[in-house]
This record gives sequence, C-alpha cells and structure tokens, in this order.
Amino acid sequence: MKITKITFNEKQFIFNLLFYDKTKLKTSYDSYEKLQLKVGLTLSNDQFEYLVKEDLFIEAKRIAYNYINYKQRTEFEIKQRLKRDKIPNEIIEKTISYLIDKLMIDDTSYAHSYIEQLFKYKNFSKRKIELKLFEKGISKEISNKVFEKFDIDQLEKENALILAKKRSRQRDLNDEKEYNRLFRYLLSNGFSYNLTRQTLDQVKDG
Repeated sequence: MKITKITFNEKQFIFNLLFYDKTKLKTSYDSYEKLQLKVGLTLSNDQFEYLVKEDLFIEAKRIAYNYINYKQRTEFEIKQRLKRDKIPNEIIEKTISYLIDKLMIDDTSYAHSYIEQLFKYKNFSKRKIELKLFEKGISKEISNKVFEKFDIDQLEKENALILAKKRSRQRDLNDEKEYNRLFRYLLSNGFSYNLTRQTLDQVKDG
C-alpha cells in the first residue's frame, strides 16, 4: 500500500495519511518515526495492518474522551460505548488500559461518589444502590469495599424515615390499606422488612 500524502495535525499531534486507493488513516508521531513514513513509501501488509489498528486506537480514544468529557464513567460504560461504534475488542481493551493508566477511569472513585450521591440526595437503600452499581458494571468486590466506608444502618434508617414521611403526608396510617400501601412502597425500594416496620411505627406514633 503506497502513501500518496501526509499532513500533520498540530492540535491533535497526529499524522493524517492518504494512500493510493484513497484510504485515510491517522497515526501517532512515534509510529511515524518508527516506520519512517514518507510520501511514496510502499508499506508491507504487516505495516499497513499495524497502522489500521493504530487508527482504530486513535478513534477509540477520541470517542472515549468525548464520552467522559462532561461526566465520570465506569469501565463498563466506556466499553459499551465503544462497542456501539463497532470498535474491535482488542482495541477496546487497549483503550481501557490506556485510560486507566492515565487515571481517566477509576471505578472505585466512581463507586464512592455514586453511592454517596444516592444515599444523600436520592434517599436510596443499600439494596437499591447495589442494583444501580450492577447496571453501571461495578464489580461486587469494589462495591462491597466502598460500602464499608459508609454507616449503612444509620443512612438507611434516615432514608427510610424521609421517604415514609414524604409518602405519608395526608395519609392515615391507622388505616390498614394506607399502612400496607406504604409498607410495600418501602419494601419495593429495597429496605428490609424489619426496618420498614420500625420506620412506619415511628411515623405512625408521631
């Protein structure tokens, strides 16, 4: 495969290559030097395949940068985003390793911030948070380790009480149907049977 044109993108610090068959690839400065690229050079199949993979790597990094630019993401979320753009698994794994090495992915840090947010601002139970973490692809090992840094029992008591008080406004908990309806609501939000009963008794007694 013969190179017919080379331009340098100073902003991205990459080279744009144009080949005889109109194929366009991007490559790094290191690869440019390593392969001694120049106009008129005919590449071997192995060299061309190397550049194709590097072009995919550059594109994968671009997609990942844009995806995490305004919001922290988990490793799983970034993998799913790259798969959606048909990036090969080999390139995805290389991109993830690169982002971890650059401290742009940190599932432990993400889990801590996410758990804190859901406890404090969403009044979630631990069980409901665990489901959310699972959806984000956070491993059980990481989530368990991070949960140890929180006073789970106290937070759940506070959150169950907040939700119960909100839902019990203009409701008569002496009415069995209303009591049972609120009971099911707290259970459906992941609070235990015992905590739910204690919370509703507390609200009921004023």
